[in-house]
Amino acid sequence: MIRSLLGSAQNGTLSLQESRSAGPVSLAVARPYLIVLAQTIALLTVIKLSRVIDEQNNFYIIVLPLLLSAAMVRRTYAASDRAAIRLLQLIGVISGAYALVHYPLFPMIEQGFKATTTLWAIVVLWIAAVASGILCLRWPSLGAVAAAYLVWSKLAVVRVTGLWHGHIIDVVPLAEVSFCLLAGLAVIALTGRLSARPGMSDSAKSDMAAASALFAKVLIAAAISIHLGNYYSSFLAKVTLDAGPTSWLLANDPGKLFSVGLDNNHVFYASWASLVAGMRAILSHAGPVTNALILLGQGAALFGILMPRRWLLLLLLGFDAMHLSIVIVMGANFAPWILLNLAIGAVVVSRHYQRPPLLVGLLSVLFILTDNSFMTQARLGWYDTAANNKMYVQAVDKDGGRHYVPTNFFTFYSYPFAHMAYGSPDAETAFALDNPNGGTQVYRKVLASLSCDVPVLTARDGTSQELAKTEINPAVDAYIRGYHGLVSRIADTLGSFPHALYPHHFFVPLQHGASFDGVPLRDVVAYIYRRESVCLSLQDGVPVRRLVSEAEHRIDLKP
Repeated sequence: MIRSLLGSAQNGTLSLQESRSAGPVSLAVARPYLIVLAQTIALLTVIKLSRVIDEQNNFYIIVLPLLLSAAMVRRTYAASDRAAIRLLQLIGVISGAYALVHYPLFPMIEQGFKATTTLWAIVVLWIAAVASGILCLRWPSLGAVAAAYLVWSKLAVVRVTGLWHGHIIDVVPLAEVSFCLLAGLAVIALTGRLSARPGMSDSAKSDMAAASALFAKVLIAAAISIHLGNYYSSFLAKVTLDAGPTSWLLANDPGKLFSVGLDNNHVFYASWASLVAGMRAILSHAGPVTNALILLGQGAALFGILMPRRWLLLLLLGFDAMHLSIVIVMGANFAPWILLNLAIGAVVVSRHYQRPPLLVGLLSVLFILTDNSFMTQARLGWYDTAANNKMYVQAVDKDGGRHYVPTNFFTFYSYPFAHMAYGSPDAETAFALDNPNGGTQVYRKVLASLSCDVPVLTARDGTSQELAKTEINPAVDAYIRGYHGLVSRIADTLGSFPHALYPHHFFVPLQHGASFDGVPLRDVVAYIYRRESVCLSLQDGVPVRRLVSEAEHRIDLKP
């Protein structure tokens, strides 16, 4: 029976014939299953506890990963834990490297003990995160430190700057998958300590060892399912849009996304007319095919753990192909997701991974269907429109000249500035869209964008974020003044401020920042936070940009 529990069949499923030959069910036979059930409940409880802490006060979400990592540093692992350990280490390396290049550069705007303590905590934990990216190869539990830091630092920084960050969607899968692995390995370690207690019978020790070996399969299935849940939730977001379950498949036009990407200066080959024309031609014919492939892959993510390893690997590589195509079409960089897919794929094809039993696979399906109860699932689903709120920052020099400021100039805050998450100048006249890429969850706005129906495009619907319909956050002014002072001091020391080396969520071609790079920061006297609401179209193959409204918010460096 124990061999059946461990999945001795070649495909890793339970052997019913062997189970039947084991005789009538008794408590002794059921005990390993009960232990696995208890371990699974313990894992879910720890994950839920972390979620509750996040909901109550996300400043303290770093505490539990740090405590578990420290407690598990000297832990020795069984052979059955190898798949979980390898994935935890790979995530640690990825997160450590990501923390290194996404260094926490921002001004200290807030004053007082809380701000000072938070600043020192961010600096110390950043150093620890970078170091853990290497040390996790020796002590696997440290792999969760860097991943947890990536999320926590974006949430905690508001205590220092007064300006919300909170854009964690790019790194939260790293943190949640690694924490699941760490918590599960801690449950296995606790089970091992219980089995080592004096007076424990040999049969009980054997049952605990067998149960932990099976629970290791439950653990790796749960960890992978956390990431697959992001894709499945995005599938649900697309098929539940307001115009019906097939509306995104049949009516969404990725060519509009490309047009908006060009308008936002995020397409790296925008200066090559032949490449731009070629991409327009491809998207005009390939849209229905790519839409179908995306929906098929994201829907199949629900059953990813049930797939043979080759199919699961193909699914993960398909997701990476999707992410890379998004980089090409509109410049959005999901490098952490791409690397996480590769890490999971590397573990899946390794000799340490065994396809979980059917029952475990079904449990992983249920785990994904719990939605956000235990994890943060990204719901990335909207229609692409031909309308755009182009919001960007310009620098004003002492002679009155204006220069486009690349969003990665803001380094640690480049993600929210690229998403223009801080409201809009003259918000009432802005288009009521969900994001800075012309996205909307309201299909009538897709139709309105084709004819540039301004009353419909500017009308609030109350069904989406409508970030551009919010007035500018007052904290932006103080932050930009403080940030300019900080980077000016760096430029004076180094001779320049190499912001182009800072990777960020949206790619900005170097030519767009060339004018700004040619202006000494000491000659900048103000920044302009600018919005242009435009309708984009093609007439006889020629791009047409209709400016509907524009507004500006000036931030003088010496108010």
